[in-house]
Amino acid sequence: MKLLLPDLFGRRKINELALQIKAIETYFAPALTATLSSTVFGNMANTAPPIYPNITTTNASNSYINSDHVYSVVNKIAETTSLIPFYVYYETNEKYLRRLKGITNRLFYTNKGLYDIAITQLKALEDAPETDPLNKLLMMPNAYQSQQEFFLAAFCYHLLAGECFIFKYRPGVGANGSAVTELHILAPANIIVHVSSEYPQKIINYELTLNGNSTIKNIPPSDIIHIKKFHPDNTYGYDAITNYARWRGLSPLVPASKVIARLTSADDAAVSQLQNGGLPGIVYDKTIGNEEISQESLDLMRQRFFSYIRNTGNKGAPFFSAGEKGYLPIGLKLADMELVELQNMDFKRLCNIYKVSTILFNSDVAATESNVKEMVKQMYTSVCLPLAYTFRDKFNAELSKEMSPDKKKRFIDVDVSGITELQDDFLQLANVLAALPITPTGNEMRGMFKFDAIDNENMNIPLVKQGYSLIDELSFAAPIV
Repeated sequence: MKLLLPDLFGRRKINELALQIKAIETYFAPALTATLSSTVFGNMANTAPPIYPNITTTNASNSYINSDHVYSVVNKIAETTSLIPFYVYYETNEKYLRRLKGITNRLFYTNKGLYDIAITQLKALEDAPETDPLNKLLMMPNAYQSQQEFFLAAFCYHLLAGECFIFKYRPGVGANGSAVTELHILAPANIIVHVSSEYPQKIINYELTLNGNSTIKNIPPSDIIHIKKFHPDNTYGYDAITNYARWRGLSPLVPASKVIARLTSADDAAVSQLQNGGLPGIVYDKTIGNEEISQESLDLMRQRFFSYIRNTGNKGAPFFSAGEKGYLPIGLKLADMELVELQNMDFKRLCNIYKVSTILFNSDVAATESNVKEMVKQMYTSVCLPLAYTFRDKFNAELSKEMSPDKKKRFIDVDVSGITELQDDFLQLANVLAALPITPTGNEMRGMFKFDAIDNENMNIPLVKQGYSLIDELSFAAPIV
C-alpha cells in the first residue's frame, strides 16, 4: 500500500493534501479549544481555566541538567547568592526601616550604597535571638535542607524557570496547628495556578501535581510564596494551555533559546567529530563507474565504513576500499572551523542575559587577576544582592508578619558583612568614618563591622575631632570702617 500511494496521487498531490489538512486544523483548532474549554470550565463560577506550567519550564530544567553552559552560569549565581546569610531582626526605628527598604531596592550597589545600607540597618534593626521561631525556621527550613541548600534550590528555579514556589507547611494539629513550621520548595513544572475570571483578577488557589496526578488541591494563596519574573504576555481567552501567561514567570532561557540551541549543536558537532575519529580522508576505488549498486551492497559498505571510524585504533587514519585508488581529503567545513568562535560568542550572550561576565568562567580575554576580582565584586553587587533582596522582600511581605505573634515587629534581612569579596568596601567605610568631623558612637561603629557592643557609657557618645570650635566661642575683630 505504501508503494502505491505515490502512483495513485503523486507526491505533489500528497503535499497539497497535507497543506489543506494543516489549514483546516489552523482554522478550526481555536474554535474547538474555546468550545471545549468553555464546556469544561464555563460552569465554574468566577474561575478562569487553570494555568498550566509551560513546556519551557521543563526545557529549562533539562538545559540545566544537560548543558554545561547553562549549568555553569546558573549554578555560579545561585550558589554564590545562597551563601549570603538571611537573619531575623527586630524593628527598632520605623523611619530608618523605610529608608533601608528604599536603598536596597536597586539593581546595582556602589561602595557608597553598601555604606548606607550598613549605617541604616544598624539604626533600624537589632539582632533577634537564635531562639526566635522565625530565626529557627530560616536556619532550618525543613528536616531535609539547611538554609544554604534551601535557597540554592529556590534561586536555581527562579533563574531557570523565572519563578519559584515555596510551600508554607502547617501541621494543623495542637494549639499552634496553624503556625508555619516548615518551608518546602515546589518545582514550577508541578504547579497549576487557578485565577478568577472577573476583573481585577486574582489567584484563587494553587494545585500540586506529581506524575500527572493531582496530589494537593486548593492550596490557598496564603500558603504559597510565589516569586516570579515579569511576563509581558497578556493573552486573554479560553486557551487552557497558554492562557494568562502573565501569572507565570518568564524564564530567562526563553529569549536565550536560539543561543542555547547553537551551543548544543556546536557541542554535538564537536562530539561527533571526535567519535568519528577525525577521519582525514577516504581512499576510494577508481574502477567503479556509474553502474548501479544494489541497496544491499550499499548498506554493507556503509556498515563497514562506520565500523572502521568508530574503532579508536583507526583515529587519524584514512579509510581504504578495493580497486585502483583515489584520495578524497575531507577537512573541516567552514562552519566547523568557526565552531569555537561561535561558541564563545553565544556563551557571552548567555552570560549577558544573566548579567555576569565571561571572565568568571576561565575566559582568556582580559582575565587578569585584578579584572577577575572586579568581576566577582560586580557579580555580587549587580546580580547576587538584587536577587537576595527580591526574596527578602517577599519573605517579609508574606512570612514575617505571620510569624510575629507577639508585639515585636520582625524583619528578615541579608548580612553582607561576611562577604570577603566586598571587604574593600569596609576598608573604605573605615576611611569615611575616620574623615567625618563628628563620627557615630563607638558602639555604632563597632556594630557596622559586626563587632559586639562594649558595655561602657563612653562608647555611646559621638566622637568629635579636635581642632573644631563653636561659632559662639570664636571672637572676630571688628571690621575697619
